[in-house]
Amino acid sequence: NSVNLPNASMNAVGTKICIIHKNVPTTIASITTAVGNEGINIENMVNASKKDFAYTMLDVTGDVPPTVEGKINAVDGVRYTVPCTIRPEEMDENVTVRFRVGQVFKNCAIATYFGDELINKRKKQVMAPGEMEQVVLLKSKLAEYPDLTDITIKIEEA
Repeated sequence: NSVNLPNASMNAVGTKICIIHKNVPTTIASITTAVGNEGINIENMVNASKKDFAYTMLDVTGDVPPTVEGKINAVDGVRYTVPCTIRPEEMDENVTVRFRVGQVFKNCAIATYFGDELINKRKKQVMAPGEMEQVVLLKSKLAEYPDLTDITIKIEEA
């Protein structure tokens, strides 16, 4: 139980993937797409929300590869990313992550986080849903974070 998160429970059998995320549209779709793209079957799913946050638990069949753990999170104004997972050990010197925003933003910034650490923040005068934005991730920078499990791209105040 938590003050900030909803109550949720699932039988403790099998492999689980548990995600705490913002309670915004398309998040569940992004999670299930990332898992499905890895060929992992979702046997059971529980999602519960409380105000701005949600908790999703997946009961999956098979091993969970590190690429699911290293997925790219699209939150706070970012609708989705392409790609949604990366394999630093198999990538070129850099990878361009493209995305769309969910609404028009003015005088904001694209922020990239490795875990909880802000890695880059780039100001933009205008961002609109019809235009693709992008962030370039460097293999050399990713190598500085060997235990990195998530990358987050979001829109923040400039």
